[in-house]
Amino acid sequence: MNGVHALVIASTVLRVEMLRVGHTYDLFITQHAPGLSDNRKRPPLESKILFRAHEGYLALDLVKENKNLRGSVMPAFHSRSGEVLIVPVEFEVVVKAITGAANCVGCRHSHYLQAPGQDDEDRIETKVFEVRA
Repeated sequence: MNGVHALVIASTVLRVEMLRVGHTYDLFITQHAPGLSDNRKRPPLESKILFRAHEGYLALDLVKENKNLRGSVMPAFHSRSGEVLIVPVEFEVVVKAITGAANCVGCRHSHYLQAPGQDDEDRIETKVFEVRA
């Protein structure tokens, strides 16, 4: 915990973070890539928010009663005006995985590791993405 979990060599990194308090969830998805450099200096890190949602709700208790549903459900998010916020389709799988990770109390194992374009059968062997809960 709070240490280096993986080294990634890539031009762009996607970070997915989730905070759970009871049945309420906050989700933050960002993209990080090096910017343009000048004068042979290290390029600045450019960050872009891809999706942000606060106080999403999931009525299921994934800690005790519905453990078998971890990784297959995700919370529903709404805007301040009450409209449904739809998680982009390309992020649904990782949001379901991080929802399961946020409900795994006291764990120290990985929940979702997959390189881009890999099949599900190869997912366990590749350590590229880290799900932070």
